[in-house]
Amino acid sequence: MKFNISFHENGGQFQTANPRSLSKTKSVPYYSFEAESDSGGYLGVLNLIYTKWGFWETHAYIVERYHGNGFGIKLYEAAIQHARSKGFQVRSSLDTSEMAKRVWKSKRLRSNFAIKRVRNRYMVH
Repeated sequence: MKFNISFHENGGQFQTANPRSLSKTKSVPYYSFEAESDSGGYLGVLNLIYTKWGFWETHAYIVERYHGNGFGIKLYEAAIQHARSKGFQVRSSLDTSEMAKRVWKSKRLRSNFAIKRVRNRYMVH
């Protein structure tokens, strides 16, 4: 299946990760990379979200029926390339899913970027 990745620069509301303060939201910069099929069907999205520590974290969602087709890796590649062109430091989120770990560990992603595991996160160096 052929697909396209579109890019959006945004600012939005994200809830804090602290369970004691789920009602609090804050506005943070982020970039969205969306994958659509040539026929316009939604495949998934990857958001690069700026953290208070100066890193950009990846948060991705791929529609389940498209898992295992390489769309996630393509989204990560596009996001990491964009971030590096701007001098950003990219890492995985702390609550990385098993599917995201597979992408971070993939030979394909590692053949294009120097990725290291630091504590419980993956970081692009």
